[in-house]
Amino acid sequence: MQWDDETLDWVYEKTDGYCRYCEKKLSRLNYASLGDRGAWEVDHSVPLALGGTDYLSNLWPACIECNRNKGTMMGPQYKRLFQAPRQSSSRGPGVLETLAGAFLLYLFLRALSQPKSD
Repeated sequence: MQWDDETLDWVYEKTDGYCRYCEKKLSRLNYASLGDRGAWEVDHSVPLALGGTDYLSNLWPACIECNRNKGTMMGPQYKRLFQAPRQSSSRGPGVLETLAGAFLLYLFLRALSQPKSD
């Protein structure tokens, strides 16, 4: 789709000129310039194929690679692919693992302290 310069400027500035997904720096001058450094396209967060609109609230800057790889995924769904996996909320081994380890250490030390039988 053809966008006017005012719309392109607004979309580009939404993320200070970074891809919404991979956070690669984009070049305002390289809009739709496939193969050029910082090339980008206007992405529909909710794809047109899924009922998305051309309203400014649905438009985001994306590098060409991300925009094309995203396909018909929703913006937030695709963005999650770039986030680090969540860590478990537990910090270190649980109570059962700690007790089992302590019990094994006790058995080992007890075995070492037993006199040898001939």
